[in-house]
Amino acid sequence: MEMFRIVPPGNAAGSFAEGTAGKAVTLKGHIPQDVIEEIRSRSNIVELVSEYVTLKKAGKNYVGLCPFHQEKTPSFTVNPDKQICYCFGCGEGGNEISFLMKIQNISFPEAVRKLAARRGIVIPEERPAGGERRRDEERAGLIKVNRLAQGFFEKNMMSGKGKQAREYLAGRGMSDSVVKTFALGYAPEGWRNLRDHLTALRVPDELLRKSGLVVFKNERQVYDRFRNRIIFPIENLSGEIVAFGGRELGGGEPKYLNSPETPLYVKGDNLYGLFRTKDEIRSKDMAILVEGYFDLLALWNAGVQNVFATLGTALTRRQASLIGRFTRNVALLFDGDAAGRAAVERSLPLFLEEGIAARVVILPDGSDPDDYVRKYGRESLEGLIHKAPTMVDYYIDGIMNNADRFEGTTRLARETIAFIRNIPDVIQRNLFIKRCAEKLGLDQGMLKEEVNRESRRGGPAVPERRPGSTVDPVELYLLYLMIEFPRKIPFVRESGILECCNEPALRTLGGRIVEIFEKRGTVTMAEIMNEQTEGGVTDRLLAMAVNDPPEEAIVDRMFHDTMKKIKTHWYRERHRALKRRLVEAHERRDAQQCDNLLMEKAQLLNQEQKDHILRGEQ
Repeated sequence: MEMFRIVPPGNAAGSFAEGTAGKAVTLKGHIPQDVIEEIRSRSNIVELVSEYVTLKKAGKNYVGLCPFHQEKTPSFTVNPDKQICYCFGCGEGGNEISFLMKIQNISFPEAVRKLAARRGIVIPEERPAGGERRRDEERAGLIKVNRLAQGFFEKNMMSGKGKQAREYLAGRGMSDSVVKTFALGYAPEGWRNLRDHLTALRVPDELLRKSGLVVFKNERQVYDRFRNRIIFPIENLSGEIVAFGGRELGGGEPKYLNSPETPLYVKGDNLYGLFRTKDEIRSKDMAILVEGYFDLLALWNAGVQNVFATLGTALTRRQASLIGRFTRNVALLFDGDAAGRAAVERSLPLFLEEGIAARVVILPDGSDPDDYVRKYGRESLEGLIHKAPTMVDYYIDGIMNNADRFEGTTRLARETIAFIRNIPDVIQRNLFIKRCAEKLGLDQGMLKEEVNRESRRGGPAVPERRPGSTVDPVELYLLYLMIEFPRKIPFVRESGILECCNEPALRTLGGRIVEIFEKRGTVTMAEIMNEQTEGGVTDRLLAMAVNDPPEEAIVDRMFHDTMKKIKTHWYRERHRALKRRLVEAHERRDAQQCDNLLMEKAQLLNQEQKDHILRGEQ
């Protein structure tokens, strides 16, 4: 039996035992720098980013649609040689670690540990700071609780207790392969089966409460949330079980029940099945959106595997953005009843805002995707999808057909204006305005003006680039050259030019680059990304580094010219500062200070002339 153990914060250890595997899984702690360096040295950022973004080769780099903001033209660039990525649209970017932190909203230690696990790198156990340790331990504990619960549900499905569940699934045409692939389970009847099972494994009540698997109404009313239900594990994009859904088998209500939101799970941020289907979606460059668990499973069972499902709620903007990482083509396959059509209408604006081309598949009245594909088969369904109208055609020919009276036309005109303003593509928007004006019998120019007015009042938020800073671009370029051509770092160090940088953040980062080089004999942009700087220095370096460096033949000249400009600027600023201080001393009639400053100015001129001679610029 697998035992669950979380050591209290005061104890020396910090792990829970994996009895079935015979080894310990370390909870989050301080990670030695040499381990981080090993992870960086074995990075494959193209492989990692490809799990979230459809990338296409573009010269030496790869490009795709940014997963961090809405765009229609790919501006997210991945450089495999330097193991970095950067979006020229919103400014997000970094190395493999920072990308995983951003895309999964996790901490630095957690991202490092995930990457270490992917590469089989063992991380020695050390303890982190209190607050971060508690958050990471809680998350790790909840994932472990869900995994233990899933084992309990699966075991019940295969036991005598799960006979009714298995018969129900067989009656709906679900193959053993589908049951196994999606790890379907069964929560037996009874109020405390799961609670007693997990308590026997020493899972603390606080974790049970936070997981949502057990309901704590008061000290006496503690019971399992899922009872006599087929269980559907809900996974995030990393394949971790973050929640569960359950289908009632005894005719009770509600028919479907999901986990509540937890520290692991936000309904509007997840899509059922996407972890299993994302590769097929990317391969076919098209996804099919359905409403429920069984709709997805029925399509998968019939051989249609580029499918995903919402989680019992209306599609959210975050979910639309999530699917946009893998394809810009979606077919909406909802029930043919009024509720299904309403769900389609709510989804269309979200796809428009995300720049996703959606088709609307209208099923015969009374049919849902599960019924249809079982009755008519895969080929018939694919034929419907192929012939399905675009969302624009569906809107005009379907939704706008109610404009038969003055009141109806007025209402639809207002709704249409609100709908059109969500179309980001100007050409598509103007074509839509033309067709809607014809349909409503309105003046095209007037409709366009109203759309523009509404857009000015508050259209969809456009991601702003990060504010620029006053960082000297020449000084910044020197740091970029040092990273690109680390063999020149000793020359830069011995010249003392870094002390001439006016921006403290650049002097500090320059010193850090020298320090890394002296320790390791090289330096990369990927490791510099984890340095904390002010003014967006690392972001700006990243934007430069994602492109090809200067030709090797002109490297020496580039260093020489850049350092010369920095030194010239430094002298200019020193002369300007001395002049200002001289004026102030003269106004105060401070003769001694004036003499001191004049001597300092003479020394500065002598030093400047010597520098010119040394550089051969007499």
